[in-house]
Amino acid sequence: MTDFINDAVSILKFSFSWLKRPNLWLCFLGGVIGYALLNSFQSTAGMRLLYKGLSLLVAIILFVVVDYLVTRASMQLKGYKLIENSPMNFIRFLILGIYILIVAVFSLFELKFLAVAIASVVFLAIGFAMAATLGSGEIAFIAVVPLGLGALLALAYFVITIRNVMRLIQAQGNFLTGKGIRESTKLSWNTTPKMAGKIFIINLLVSLPLALISYAGGIIEFLLNLPGNSELAAAGAIIAAIFSGVMLISTTTAYAGFYEWVNKARPLRAGAKQAKIKEGKKARAKK
Repeated sequence: MTDFINDAVSILKFSFSWLKRPNLWLCFLGGVIGYALLNSFQSTAGMRLLYKGLSLLVAIILFVVVDYLVTRASMQLKGYKLIENSPMNFIRFLILGIYILIVAVFSLFELKFLAVAIASVVFLAIGFAMAATLGSGEIAFIAVVPLGLGALLALAYFVITIRNVMRLIQAQGNFLTGKGIRESTKLSWNTTPKMAGKIFIINLLVSLPLALISYAGGIIEFLLNLPGNSELAAAGAIIAAIFSGVMLISTTTAYAGFYEWVNKARPLRAGAKQAKIKEGKKARAKK
């Protein structure tokens, strides 16, 4: 566990390296504007639906662009040679993100687990149908059984989905270093066997402190929005957006640290492992 903590601290320190790179401050500004637009979308009751939709669309576009540019910059900072920075590669990067989501949610690389999701839906549907048909009373209590099973299976599949995401964490880095969309995803899957738990822990150790930055901004915004502080409401929203922007850029920068850590921590393949054993035997024989 000590090694995990040390590695997490190292990645956490690297996540703030963007502060020393003025070219990324514009990305930080884009993130702040994105969160400000997202906040206005959520909180402005009188805004027209069209304006709300535009605010949400612009915020999403800003987040995607920031993710692409900051991920590239952090990978370069770690010394990786990347593909050309072009509009077409940006679009392919976006498609990759959608593909990763689909693979993770539908367990496309291990379809046997999809049966858990299907069973969950079936049991929940049966439970709700029984509850609606039987009405109130003791008979309707029977519906609790399929509903409970459905809920447990849904929870199990949620864990499976998180595990899938952890195993696909290398895909973006693989793509930026020259692999195709499917190749990047498959390579990430094949090189992270039995590592989902470790990757989840290291992500948790890094992400929690970064998430606290955003929560701190939210607390400040809440305090400035208390009754009697109406004149400070705008300041609270700006502060919250700034804190969220810091969290966004730092989390995205940390990706290169995760990518490097997984490459170093992943198990050796059988051939490489045997070669290492032989090298060890030769070294002992020489002694």
